[in-house]
Amino acid sequence: MPQNDYNQSRQEFEQFREKLYQSFNYRRDTVMELVDALAANSY
Repeated sequence: MPQNDYNQSRQEFEQFREKLYQSFNYRRDTVMELVDALAANSY
């Protein structure tokens, strides 16, 4: 993957995470930790 594509994908992912984070009203940090844990699950 060319560096430009990687940087664009990373930026889009970071924007998605920020929008997701802002969509939670309460316990944002806790919910994001749960999302990260579920995403990292390799079952």
